[in-house]
Amino acid sequence: MKIKMKKLIFFSASLVLLLMSPSQEARAEMDPRMKALGLMAVYGAVGGTLLGTASLAFGTGGRAVAKGASLGLY
Repeated sequence: MKIKMKKLIFFSASLVLLLMSPSQEARAEMDPRMKALGLMAVYGAVGGTLLGTASLAFGTGGRAVAKGASLGLY
């Protein structure tokens, strides 16, 4: 049973690595507006996460971090 599990894990990891490795190099330009939108979304999510983490000092629940990240994303 252990050998079958090890083989399954090995083949799964090999498949993931094979699928993640690019076969050809593809370069595409990103629209500057989309890049700015994505950057603002990341900054908002990180800021919300930090504020949610800071609110833990005031006795809020552990879900405050996820809620802060979600609100920051919007």
